Amino acid sequence: MEKDVPAFIVNRIAYAMYREAIHLLETGVADVETIDRSCRNAIGLWASMCGPFRWIDLCGGPTSFAGSVTPVLPTLAGSGELPEMLKRAKGEERYGIKNGRGFYEYSDEDIQYWNEMLREQSWAIREMLDQNFPID
Repeated sequence: MEKDVPAFIVNRIAYAMYREAIHLLETGVADVETIDRSCRNAIGLWASMCGPFRWIDLCGGPTSFAGSVTPVLPTLAGSGELPEMLKRAKGEERYGIKNGRGFYEYSDEDIQYWNEMLREQSWAIREMLDQNFPID
């Protein structure tokens, strides 16, 4: 079954990840840099070549997740509300690279660097996928 959903598939998955990252930050599990580095070093290694379902297959399917995930699920952030941290950021006009202030502070050079990095990495990943992996 396929149907339209608000915010589309990728945004919905990403919003769940953002909400959990903010929950981890707000509850003192880790700081911004550690959460970002952890995601980059783990999710970043596989997400450019496959989606979550292929990753589950590559890791052994449901049996490899059943024992470790079951106790985690009830502890995940599940609020339907915008996290307080994002409400405060909006009130403080912390719009990230749009104005140089977000979870990080950005100089003009930083803004240029991250915009170029995003563009270059996106094209490099797209090229690698086109050459090496079938489009699912």
